[in-house]
Amino acid sequence: MSFLNRFAFIITSLTSSKRLRPYEDAILSGWRKSLNPEIGLTLDEQLNHLKFVQRQAADTKVVFYYNDLVEDYLFSNLSQDLHEATVTIRILHAKPGEDILKSDIFVHRGKLSSIEFPDGFLENFDILHLEAANFEILSVENYSSLN
Repeated sequence: MSFLNRFAFIITSLTSSKRLRPYEDAILSGWRKSLNPEIGLTLDEQLNHLKFVQRQAADTKVVFYYNDLVEDYLFSNLSQDLHEATVTIRILHAKPGEDILKSDIFVHRGKLSSIEFPDGFLENFDILHLEAANFEILSVENYSSLN
């Protein structure tokens, strides 16, 4: 890693947060409930070892970075760029056409890697100020086995 890339990574890790937004938390909670108990516990351990969360591409991609201890809590499936699930949520009390949001969950080499949203979703969904109780899980489609 070049000096400038390393420096940028350090600055990002110092200025970023481990805190998820309520809609991100609702999506992960919905996915968590769809997993078998053993896989769910592995996910919990990974989230307990978060170093920081970074939002990229106008918030359409939430990327998870972990401390080194997460290597003890990997999913058995070590595939790269695994599109693991699509989670669909309903935003309660929103206007029709602005109430359904789909997100994709990706796993990379045994770790939760990212949650990805459609381009421009924040322009179409007024959700940044909403609490978790304003979201309802409509469906979770799991595409692969993590064990």
